[in-house]
Parts: sequence; C-alpha cells; structure tokens
Amino acid sequence: MNKEECFYLGKITKLHSFKGELEIFLDVDQPEAYRELDMFYVEINPKQSLLVPHFLEELQQKRDKHFRVRIEDIDSEELAMTLVNKAIYLPLEDLPELGEDQFYYHEIIGFEVIDEEHGKVGQVSSVADQGANHMLVVEHDEKEILIPINNAFFKGIDKTKKEIYITTPDGFFELFS
Repeated sequence: MNKEECFYLGKITKLHSFKGELEIFLDVDQPEAYRELDMFYVEINPKQSLLVPHFLEELQQKRDKHFRVRIEDIDSEELAMTLVNKAIYLPLEDLPELGEDQFYYHEIIGFEVIDEEHGKVGQVSSVADQGANHMLVVEHDEKEILIPINNAFFKGIDKTKKEIYITTPDGFFELFS
C-alpha cells in the first residue's frame, strides 16, 4: 500500500504483555469509530514510506484513544518490540463520511481561501498543527500566512467549488506585510 493512499491513524506505543500484545494510540477525534478494526498498515521504514499490512486477532479499547491489540503472527515480546513506536495507517477510503461543512485536512490542500472583506486570499498549501490550534497555511502575496481554523475565522466550505470562506479581523493581513 502506498502511503499517499492512506491516512495516519496513530501509533503503536508500547508492549502490553510478554505474549506479544501491544498498545496503540489512535490519533483521531472519534476512536469509537474504529472498534471493529481488523487490520492496519504499519510504517516499517519511514524513509521508504513502506507500509506493511498487519491483521488483528483482537482489539480492545482500554481508555479514550488507547487500545490493546493482538496482531496475527506476533506472539512474543521480541517480535512485538520491533513494532513499538511505529506509525499506523489506514486507506483513505476507510475514513468515516463527514457532513457537508466538515472536512479532513488532507482534502483541502489546494482549496482557494476567500475572505469576506478582502476576497481571494490564496490557496491552502498545508495545515499546521499548533497544538490546540490548527492553522491553514496559505500562499498570499508570495508569503505564507497562517489562518486559524476556528469559529471566529472559519465561516464555511464549498467542497464542489474547492473554496473555504473566512472572516478576518481588521488589520489581520497587515500582520504578514
């Protein structure tokens, strides 16, 4: 499986037992949507973007976003240790459907950002994770500007037109001059 065809699901965080069980952390908003997970891809070598399928024999939610897993053919501490701290992925088609005004960050790259007052601002080049705040990284007048993705700025999205609508406070764009 090609990494570009997948989304980052989380990470294998630690051993759970000496019998090869592991704990995974799902970096998702709704971990309960993955309770029936029967396989995922493990990134064995990040430099090569090599993803290898691993099939689950057992999956049990421990707390919040943490799950205990037993992976097929992983039955010892030694084998399990080779997977600790590895990233896990799923195919893009396994993403849950979102509402009309919701989006996944990977799907808005290239969308045009339109400000209520200033009109076209630029295109989204990426989304920056600033801890609690996520920011649209937008190419504007040959500079990168960061626009918070929150209710104060974000007003809507039209996925068909590939447009994101925002409202910025007075003087916002002057900060990037």
